[in-house]
Amino acid sequence: MAKARAAQEDPAVKALLRLRAKVERKIAHLQHLGMRQARYRGRRKTKLQATLAATVANFNRIVVLGAFDGTREAACAA
Repeated sequence: MAKARAAQEDPAVKALLRLRAKVERKIAHLQHLGMRQARYRGRRKTKLQATLAATVANFNRIVVLGAFDGTREAACAA
């Protein structure tokens, strides 16, 4: 246990742990969007479901970041 705690102080391990937290948060978000259980049978349909869930997650992120606000277009045109 002490060895694991000491390893967490290594900068490379810290970077990996930060990345892991981001990935696990995104996986949890996809589960919330319907990827907890496959809705269809077969790999192709399950892959389609995963792609659609990821697309919805990406659109939600774009909206949260404000990409569809009119203020950005005016700022880019100037």
